[in-house]
Amino acid sequence: MDMLGHAGVFLTILALGMGGISLTHTLYLNQRIRRHYLKIHNWFFVLFNYMVFMGLAFNYLQFNLGPQLSAALARKIFQAYHFQLSIVSFLLLYSFILLIHELLRKKWARRWKIGFFIIFGLLIASQAIFSILNLFIGKIPIYILFLLVIFFSTEIILMAMVIRIFLRASSIPGPTKQQSLKKFAFLILVILIPDTILNFFQLFDMVSLHLYVFLKSLQILAINLLTFLFIKGFVQKMFPEHALGVGAGPPVEQLFQKYKISKREQEIIQLICQGKSNREIEDELFISIQTVKDHVYNIFQKTGVKNRVQLSNLFRGSRE
Repeated sequence: MDMLGHAGVFLTILALGMGGISLTHTLYLNQRIRRHYLKIHNWFFVLFNYMVFMGLAFNYLQFNLGPQLSAALARKIFQAYHFQLSIVSFLLLYSFILLIHELLRKKWARRWKIGFFIIFGLLIASQAIFSILNLFIGKIPIYILFLLVIFFSTEIILMAMVIRIFLRASSIPGPTKQQSLKKFAFLILVILIPDTILNFFQLFDMVSLHLYVFLKSLQILAINLLTFLFIKGFVQKMFPEHALGVGAGPPVEQLFQKYKISKREQEIIQLICQGKSNREIEDELFISIQTVKDHVYNIFQKTGVKNRVQLSNLFRGSRE
């Protein structure tokens, strides 16, 4: 292995470690701030890192062990890797779309959601059929084309969602939030465009494996580092209305435990403390208005308060 190969392995390990630190940091933030956005972000972050590191591992093993494997075994590994990669890509794209809707405070229309599941469900089912045929019949030329369609359609949808942020950012109240959204979208594009180009070169063997691993590891290291450094500030700018834990009373977690408040009820209490109406809570958490009312009733019963003002005073008087 040359110097570039060793550097790539070192960067991969470093990026993986930075990813673990960044994920731990966001999980800690989620415990304190309790935003639904952070939950989606964590799922997206885990899936993204998984997909990148699995890709690096597959390419590295294929380069080093590929010549030693039989053609049949190599084909099985190839099929299994790309099939799980398609499923992870689907979940990654789904979490990213949810992430964008959460930032824009918009509901994902049911018809679009159903259409998304149908299209990608058909693509994954078709890939499973192609994989089986490829194993028993042999190499099918159209299968590679099919994989390229899945890859580039995923990239195109990601870019379309980022462009949507630029177009919809002005509809979000507050110049700080608008600016933060546009910076977020710009950063995603800066990451996504080079990533698409690099993956394209790698697919057609236009770049050496060691250079690909080095550049990919450098990219994921930068992403994980930026996430660690800026996620807290970004969330605070996008959701400045967070109001729990600012008083001098008992810690808010003790109140949650004392009154046996569930995770969903905690989210609703936070939104009530922000002055949100039932309708706004419905839009924020993507649940029905009746579900919101049921949760509010249960919260009142558990805490013994009679109205939202008393509930807000109870939890705003807590401290972290």
